[in-house]
Amino acid sequence: MSKSLYSDNNQRLCAILRRERVRKELHQKDLAELISRNQSFITRYESGQKTLDVHEFLAICRALDYDPHLVIDELLSWSAEQTQDTPSYTKP
Repeated sequence: MSKSLYSDNNQRLCAILRRERVRKELHQKDLAELISRNQSFITRYESGQKTLDVHEFLAICRALDYDPHLVIDELLSWSAEQTQDTPSYTKP
């Protein structure tokens, strides 16, 4: 699994968190204030320019009142779907 800033998993995580922020009808500035960060922090991770550490991830989930287990479940489900779509290599 890639740890790259631009990995599919990181991009998916950013999309999930952005979707939940929008569902809560919060602007980036509002979320930033809730987690005591600046708006550019939110912009950077939502655009995939920054990875989140576990503390940042949990703070965002708390601020959005969104269960972090649901995010992880969605990521695992998506990742499993991607793995099923990838042809496996067998020796000739």
